[in-house]
Amino acid sequence: MATPIGYQKPTNLHDNDYISDPNIPDPENLPKMLGWNILVRPYPIEKITRGGIILSASDAEYTRNATNVARVVDVGPCCWNRSQHRNRDGEQFDWVKIGDFVSYPRHVGKMRNYKGVTFVVLADDEINERLIDPMVFDEDDHYNLLIPEEDLKKFNTIYNPKFKG
Repeated sequence: MATPIGYQKPTNLHDNDYISDPNIPDPENLPKMLGWNILVRPYPIEKITRGGIILSASDAEYTRNATNVARVVDVGPCCWNRSQHRNRDGEQFDWVKIGDFVSYPRHVGKMRNYKGVTFVVLADDEINERLIDPMVFDEDDHYNLLIPEEDLKKFNTIYNPKFKG
């Protein structure tokens, strides 16, 4: 049976295989997010540790459960503007901005493939934390994040003190 035109094969979002090569640059003219949506570019976790040990399927699954790291590409205009997102003085502020590295839980978001590059659309409250140093998860040998050095230097305040987001 032929595959219908426009049909996209279902993807397991908990598996790294859906994430595009992190060395491919972001395409131009990305869609703009609306409402409470945030567009992030996920980074894969290598199945081989820095020490050269090939992770078993259960270790690789544990790693994927524990860590989803991405870079914020676009933020919708309504993000974090609800009353529970204001500080004690009642002021609204942005929790993350374009270029920040974040982590988010497994099984959230909607995958989008745009010009051959994988992105994930998240709601603003699906982001767990802003990572000052995205390699924080890379301290033990289980995590081998594939974040290109160029992205670290371009988008991160630790590696590039001039970055303002």
